Amino acid sequence: MNKKQIDKYIPRAYELLIESGIAENGKVPNTFRAYISSFGAAVIMGSLNAAIAFYSEQGSAKSDRPRLIDIIYSLVSDQPYKKGGGKALISYVEQSKSRTAAKESIYNAALAIKLAISMFTIDKEK
Repeated sequence: MNKKQIDKYIPRAYELLIESGIAENGKVPNTFRAYISSFGAAVIMGSLNAAIAFYSEQGSAKSDRPRLIDIIYSLVSDQPYKKGGGKALISYVEQSKSRTAAKESIYNAALAIKLAISMFTIDKEK
């Protein structure tokens, strides 16, 4: 965990939560808080690529969880927000000179998103 990197990511994460449509009217659905928390745990405890692949697909998820992967990719790559970041994030990891550094950057981005979510009201009904 790199506190400077997390601090750098927080303002952009806040903007991306709004831009992606996750945050609407100052509220974030409770499901997204759960998704980002479990994503961070999946990265730490398991395979990075498996976590990215799982969260890149909607599956039977209640909310659009791939948007979190899109935000993470935008943060670590310093690219504008766009949908479909799952494949791009895996490519980012594979092309990185250091897989450990890429994993840390992704984890730091997830933490920044989690902190940015706390600046919104949590909508427990969604």
